[in-house]
Amino acid sequence: MLPIAQRIAVALTLVAVVALAGGCGSLGRSLSHRELVVIFVTDHTAADVARVRTACDGVAGAKALPAGPDNAVDRRYPLRFDITGLDLKRRSTLVGCLSGDPAVRGYTDSESTSGS
Repeated sequence: MLPIAQRIAVALTLVAVVALAGGCGSLGRSLSHRELVVIFVTDHTAADVARVRTACDGVAGAKALPAGPDNAVDRRYPLRFDITGLDLKRRSTLVGCLSGDPAVRGYTDSESTSGS
């Protein structure tokens, strides 16, 4: 049997390994997270944003993300969709929904820039 000091060291090492493994899993999830950011015309209104959110939320499995804190970035880009795991066909369906609204100028996603 190991002395108490060695047993404590082994236990602490196991706890550290488990904690790091858990952290790596969440890091991997955050690295694979993708968002599509809607770019509106300059003079868009809150009603425009609400209309597009309502029309396109859930299309092809994309989820509209909640509005962030009131800051300059969120005022400029007030609507984002979680597109993590969506294939090209489903992303295209979402883009088709967005493109159908005259207040939408384009979009960009976290992996590439498109639709300007």
